[in-house]
Amino acid sequence: MSSKKTRAKASPSKLTPALAAKIYVLARRGFTDQQIADLLDIHRVSIWRWRVHPDFFSTLQANKKIADAIVARSLYERATGYSLVTEELANGVPVTITKSLPPDVVACIFWLKNRAPAQWRDQHELAHRGSIGMTFVDGLKAVVEGDRRLDHAAPPVNGHDALHA
Repeated sequence: MSSKKTRAKASPSKLTPALAAKIYVLARRGFTDQQIADLLDIHRVSIWRWRVHPDFFSTLQANKKIADAIVARSLYERATGYSLVTEELANGVPVTITKSLPPDVVACIFWLKNRAPAQWRDQHELAHRGSIGMTFVDGLKAVVEGDRRLDHAAPPVNGHDALHA
């Protein structure tokens, strides 16, 4: 049994402009519908129900897209490398320093796998054509029994018999 206490959330029946504005700000900062509901002490279902209002739905989606675009830009910068201007203290005096951060290999991989999955996925599908004249299980039995049919199952490679090398 969970030790987490569940409490009933207030479920405002009306979406007010002030509440909508709070929801938009949180969506723009990357919060999920569930996180927004928890922070504003409302049911997540209320947010879903309010989506029937075209202005609310389109504004909510636009704010979520802004958050996604910020993350995408940050990922791109990590993947390609970037410069960062910062201030540090040198002998008690603030000094402006430009740091160059190199590309991050993991960010590159993530970016490429998501932008061009056919080219960059880890697993490629291989097509097999032809037949060796026996099933895998039959082949295993033949190996165990020393069946001579295997002598002809695999053609020689570069003049060498692959099975009796």
